[in-house]
Amino acid sequence: RNVSNAIAVARAVMEHTAETILVGEKATEFAKMMGFQEQPLENKGTKKMQADWEANNCQPNSYRNLDGVTTHCPPYSPPEHGTHDD
Repeated sequence: RNVSNAIAVARAVMEHTAETILVGEKATEFAKMMGFQEQPLENKGTKKMQADWEANNCQPNSYRNLDGVTTHCPPYSPPEHGTHDD
């Protein structure tokens, strides 16, 4: 949380602990111990995403190649047979 370089923190977890993942406050504590700076992750873009989500009652998602993915919230219908990689 509140550490912008999450990939570098994940690498430090792998290199300096017996764990494979840390989450929540323990992850933040570990990152700070390793010298990573805690900072707010909000910016104009993330604030706009939040406002859009609240206005549309729809969280941004990472779905691709599905009908309606750019116009409405999940659930989406599966692609027609033959339109995805098997």
